[in-house]
Amino acid sequence: MGRQEAARERSNPIARNESFLCGHCGFLVPEAPGAGVRNHCPRCLRSQHVDGPVPGDRASDCHGLMDPHDQVVAGGEVRVTFRCRRCAFERVNRLHPDWDVEPDRVEALW
Repeated sequence: MGRQEAARERSNPIARNESFLCGHCGFLVPEAPGAGVRNHCPRCLRSQHVDGPVPGDRASDCHGLMDPHDQVVAGGEVRVTFRCRRCAFERVNRLHPDWDVEPDRVEALW
């Protein structure tokens, strides 16, 4: 790929605030309130592998369920690494602030 093509490729996240049905527990996940986005179920903390290299691009053909694999808590913010069951792709995401589980209890859902 040449320099011009690389410069045209999008690399910044695409904000998509959409409701979805959780493929793990069946919960109808509502849109995130305010200007936020959510890509995981607030009940079971599962996600679906729909994004490709850019968060929000919906470019993945995998569509496997993604399980929480690891977490980091810093400054009151929880970041969770999700791993795809089908292809082992990993992505780190912030938990949405309206989630009602304390950061030290996140691992209980794994």
